Amino acid sequence: MLALTCSQEPVVRALGFSASMLHDRTEDRTDDAPPPTHDGDRSDAGVELLHARFERDLAVKSQERLEKELRRLERRLAEVEAERTALRTRLDERERYLAAIRASRPWKVIQLLRSLVGRRW
Repeated sequence: MLALTCSQEPVVRALGFSASMLHDRTEDRTDDAPPPTHDGDRSDAGVELLHARFERDLAVKSQERLEKELRRLERRLAEVEAERTALRTRLDERERYLAAIRASRPWKVIQLLRSLVGRRW
């Protein structure tokens, strides 16, 4: 089984690994690992190999999580841009409507009458 340092445990838990998953993963990969020997160098190499595989698995899981988050943010950005375009279109319509009202003859007559009493828009 792969031993974790105190600083690695929160990272491992945050990425969704459990102690049993790590134990199962290290036991499943014995086909690639060198056979256990009593030679200290070969044993250390095996531990280093398992540690490197563990780090690679963490990196792959992090990369997948970040890619998923990036896709989610891209979808959200597209939604916000579509909403912005719709709002801009509505604003343009309303500005054209107000311009048409202010350019109309009845509006000008009303404003002329209002100016006689001292009020004007």
